[in-house]
Formats: sequence, C-alpha cells, structure tokens
Amino acid sequence: MRPEDRMFHIRAVILRALSLAFL
Repeated sequence: MRPEDRMFHIRAVILRALSLAFL
C-alpha cells in the first residue's frame, strides 16, 4: 500500500471516529 493511500485511510478513520464521537 502506498504512503498516500495509508494517509488517506488514516484520515478517513479519524473522521469517522470524530463523527461518531459528536453523535
């Protein structure tokens, strides 16, 4: 997996965690 793909995946996971936290 490319570094940029990993960074995008990590960003997506963080955004999902934040959305769940605010809900």
